[in-house]
Amino acid sequence: SAPSCAPLKDRARKGLASACAALDPGHASCGAFPPPAGERDRHLMASLVLLDDGHVDAASARLTASASAGTAAAADPVTAGVQGAETDALLDRIVRFRDPTVVAGDFNSPRDAAVHHTIRRHMSDAWERGAWGPGATVRLGGLFPLRVDYVYVTDEFAVGGAEIPAVDCSDHRPVVARIEL
Repeated sequence: SAPSCAPLKDRARKGLASACAALDPGHASCGAFPPPAGERDRHLMASLVLLDDGHVDAASARLTASASAGTAAAADPVTAGVQGAETDALLDRIVRFRDPTVVAGDFNSPRDAAVHHTIRRHMSDAWERGAWGPGATVRLGGLFPLRVDYVYVTDEFAVGGAEIPAVDCSDHRPVVARIEL
């Protein structure tokens, strides 16, 4: 069995940001998280992180998953349309942020999906800047490795590396990126 999320939480307390996307609310190692309040903005949560010498805007995203089990969202035209609208709403908010920005979460789509082409016009993928390889966070149909979880950053950030640790707190593996202003 893979380790719990506890080591990631310890690392976060030491100044390394990390997140488990799509946490299983019932999993003992991750604790319980309330369900989204409603459908309206369930795909985005934003916050302002205060630092000693400024602040950083941070957003956590979770885009709609494909309605067809075992199908990548990019291959499902209905889901692709919904994700397009969610991406537009996400970008509408983050382009108004005035500070360095991090957007991380479960985008439920592979890197070549339209949603990522749109986001990469404004931000860069921390995995692509700090790691190599596919960076699989899920296995489509239990077999095909696929990355559907991302950390995006604005150009003010340097990416010192990225990893996909083997933890068991979700059906997804988290993307952990080391970033610096």
